[in-house]
Amino acid sequence: MKSFLRSIWLSLLLPLLLATSAAENHPAFTRPETGAASRKIGDKTLVAWCQPDRAAFQQGGGGVLTIQEGEHFDSIVLGERKSGSWMAGSELFKRTQEDQSNSPQTNDTGEIVQIAVVYQDKNVTIYRNAEIYAEYTVEEPVAFGAASEVLMGWRHFGGDAKSFFSGQIEEARIYDQALGPEALRELKPGTDGLPKPLAMWTFQNGSLADSMGRFGEGQLNGKASIREGRLHLGGTGDYFATKAMPSRYEPTLHFRPDRGSAGDAIPYYHDGQYHVFYLHNKAWAHIVSRDMVSWTELPLALRGDGTSPTGPDAEACWTGSLVEKDGVFHLFYTGKNLHDPKGDQKVMVATSTDLIHWTKQLDRTFYADGKIYWSKPVNGPIDQVRYHHQAFRDPAIFWNDEAGEWWMLLHAIKADGSEPAMGLYSSPDLIAWTPREPLTTYRMDFSGDCPDIFELDGNWYIISGNYEYTWAPSLDGPWNQTFGTYDIGSLRVAKTMFDGKRRILVGWIGDQAEDSDAGELKWGGHLSMPREIYAPAPGKLGQRPVAEIVSAFSRQIATVPDGPPPQGPLSLPRDFMLQATITNASPDARAEIVFRRPAGSDQGGYHLRVNFATGEIELGGEHKQYKQVCEFDPAQPLNVRLFAIGTVVECFINDRYAFTMRAYDFYGPQMLIRAVEGDFQMKDSAVYVQGAKAG
Repeated sequence: MKSFLRSIWLSLLLPLLLATSAAENHPAFTRPETGAASRKIGDKTLVAWCQPDRAAFQQGGGGVLTIQEGEHFDSIVLGERKSGSWMAGSELFKRTQEDQSNSPQTNDTGEIVQIAVVYQDKNVTIYRNAEIYAEYTVEEPVAFGAASEVLMGWRHFGGDAKSFFSGQIEEARIYDQALGPEALRELKPGTDGLPKPLAMWTFQNGSLADSMGRFGEGQLNGKASIREGRLHLGGTGDYFATKAMPSRYEPTLHFRPDRGSAGDAIPYYHDGQYHVFYLHNKAWAHIVSRDMVSWTELPLALRGDGTSPTGPDAEACWTGSLVEKDGVFHLFYTGKNLHDPKGDQKVMVATSTDLIHWTKQLDRTFYADGKIYWSKPVNGPIDQVRYHHQAFRDPAIFWNDEAGEWWMLLHAIKADGSEPAMGLYSSPDLIAWTPREPLTTYRMDFSGDCPDIFELDGNWYIISGNYEYTWAPSLDGPWNQTFGTYDIGSLRVAKTMFDGKRRILVGWIGDQAEDSDAGELKWGGHLSMPREIYAPAPGKLGQRPVAEIVSAFSRQIATVPDGPPPQGPLSLPRDFMLQATITNASPDARAEIVFRRPAGSDQGGYHLRVNFATGEIELGGEHKQYKQVCEFDPAQPLNVRLFAIGTVVECFINDRYAFTMRAYDFYGPQMLIRAVEGDFQMKDSAVYVQGAKAG
C-alpha cells in the first residue's frame, strides 16, 4: 500500500522523538517543498476576464473565480454587499470590505472586463482593468493549500441560489504572488506572460484543463458550457469546478502519499500508537497516530534491493505482517522478483527495535517447498492455472496459543496445482519455519490473496483482498467454504490490528481513471478511515467507524426535523457526516437520501436507498451501484451514518453493514431525503462537520 500523511503534528512527533533517540535526526521526518503546488498559497492574485449578463446585476452575489479549501474561500464577487459593485468575497465576509460606499457601481455588460483581487499580507486590493477599484486591510489573511479547489460561476461550495454568476468568462488565472497594476496591465488573454501563473484556464478548443497542470481536469455543472473559447454561465446551478491539486494532498481523514497512491495496508498497534504500513512505489511506507484522525509520516520501512537483477526483492517489497517477540519486531513480507531463479515470490524478514529502523535478515528468506506448495523452479509451470494463483506471498503471522507456536498463513497453491490454498507454516521461534498442509483451500475462481487471520468471541476469521471472509469455530476448522462479505464497494486489501479493546481495520480505496465515476479502477488510492470490525453473531462480521472518527465530526451544522422527510433540500458543504435514524417505516417503504446534488438541479449527485420490503440497501450514482440485502427488522429504527469526504463516501447501516465508494463527479450542496414508495419518519437526525483537530 502507499503512503500516509505529510503534515508533521508536533504533539504526535514529540513522543516519538523522545522515545526513539536514533530517529531524532532522520531526514525523512520532514518533507522538502516540491514546487508551487506543494506549499501554502498566502500572497496571491485572482484574475478573470469576464462579461456579466444583466441578470448578474439583478441577482447579486455571484462568484466569478473562487479558491476554496474546506470552509475558507477567497473570491471575485459581483454585487453581494452593494449592488453592481465588484468585491472580494470570503466566508462570512471575514476578508470582505465592510464599507463599500466608495466602491463604484459598474455596468460591465457590453464588453469583457479584467477584474483582479490582490492579496498581499493583510492588504486586499481590487483592480478593474488594472486600475485600483477598492483597497482595504483585513485582520487575518488565509493561506490555501494543496487540497484547494477552484470554482467559476459559484461563490463557494454550499452557497445558495444567489451565489451564482450569470455571464461569460474568457480566461481565469491564479498567481501565487501579489501583482501590481503594471503587471496586471501587461496580462493578455491567451498568452502566459510574466510572471508565470500558478494556474490558468483559457477554455480554448473546449478545454477544461488548467494549462499550468496544477489542478485536475475541470468539470461543468448545470447548464454551463464552453462556446467560442469562453465559459458561459446562466446563473443558478451553472458552474465550473476543479478538484484538488493532483501533485499533493493536505492531511485529511483519508490519507494518501504526497506522490502516487496508497496500496495494501498493514496496521499495527503498539504502546498507545496506531501504526499503518502500506505499499507505496514497491516499498513499505509508514505512518503513525495516537487518535487515528491526525497522522504523522515516518521514514520508509522497506524498499527493494536493486543492486542485483536476480535479488529476492529486486522488483518490489509486497504485503506481509509484523509481530513482536522479546522486544524485537519481526516484519515478514513478500520479496518479489520474476528474475529470481529460485522463485518469483518468497517470504523475507526484517527486524527492528523501534518500528522505524529496519534491518533485512536475508538468511531467513525462504521459498515454496515444492512438496506441499507449488514452486515453479521445482514443479514447473502450471499452464491451466492463472498466474494470480501461482503464488507464494502475503505472510500473515500470528501466535497459536493452543499449539504454543507461531503460525504463518500464506496465499499459495498446492504443489500439484489442483487448488489455491491458505498455506500454513509453523515455527517455535519465528526463525525456522516448517510447511504444513493448508489451513483451508477454496475454489479456483476466488482470490484468497493478502489474508489476515484473527479471533473474535472464540471463533476464527480470515479476511482476504476483496472484502471477503471465511470463518471456523476453531483453527482446526471446519472452515466455511462459502465466503461472505464484510463490506461492499471500493474497499480493497484491508488488514487489522488489535489495540487491547477493539480490532481495527484499514484498507485502501482505489483511484479511478481520469478522476471520473465512470473511470476504470486503478491499484491504490486513499486509505480508508479506520473502522472497528467485530462479530455481531458467530460467523458474521460487521463494521462501524471507530469512536475517534465520529468524535472528530463534532460541529453540528444542520438538523433534520423529527417527523416526515423534509419537503425541500438541505444545503451542505462538500464534506460532512450525516447521522440519521429512519423509523416508523411502512411495509412498502423505499427511502432515498440523495446527496451532493448540484444546486437548482433535479439530476446528479449520489444516493443511498433502503428498501424496507426486501431489505436491500444500495449506495451509488449514475455509473455504479453497490447493493446488498442486509439483515434488519423493518419494524425497528434503522440507523444511517454516512460520511462524504473529498472523493470518498463511507456509509454504515446500523453500525454493522459497510459500503465504500469513490465519488468524483459531483460536489453539489443539496441533500434530499424522501420516500420513493410508502412513508417513513426521521428521528434524531443531524449533519456534522469536523471540528478542531485533536492534539
